[in-house]
Amino acid sequence: MPLPPRDSAERPLRLAIRSSRLLGIIFLCFGAVSLFPLLLYRARGPGFPFAFIYILASLIYFTPGLGYMLFSVFLSRRHPWAIVATIVLAALNLLFILFGFIVLLMTLASNNAPLMPYILIPIGIGGIFILALIQLIHHLSKSFEALRNPPTPHGFAPIMPPDPLSAATPHPVLPAQEISSFLPPK
Repeated sequence: MPLPPRDSAERPLRLAIRSSRLLGIIFLCFGAVSLFPLLLYRARGPGFPFAFIYILASLIYFTPGLGYMLFSVFLSRRHPWAIVATIVLAALNLLFILFGFIVLLMTLASNNAPLMPYILIPIGIGGIFILALIQLIHHLSKSFEALRNPPTPHGFAPIMPPDPLSAATPHPVLPAQEISSFLPPK
């Protein structure tokens, strides 16, 4: 579905729907990837505590991913509670990512990390997620205006023929000679 024009009140809502779906897909993929080591070690018999830790760690990604996907459905149905719930979810997610980002920056500043250049990769990914979540919260806060105004219909409204069973509009009965004039010649 194409985006409305820039001056439309509907545009932030559509952008918020797209962003929340994209974030939901990304977090669900991260959750699936976080379960991958469990599948590798499952053949060796890791034991219950080991498997429980991997499943618990994957819930860190699956929970917001499912939340974003679920709320994007209700955002597309224009429910006001979905906007508030998505703002709360994005704000909590932003707090967790900011905490991890600050810890990574402190590790980078300590000069004690043995893999110092490789720590820049998660810092960059965390920065991208921070910007994406701030943008999602901004679009969601602007989406309340779209709910105040009903969506403008696009396209055309078809003209329906009158109901043939309606007694209010009598239909003329054509004689057989007039009906034959509409048929193609033999």
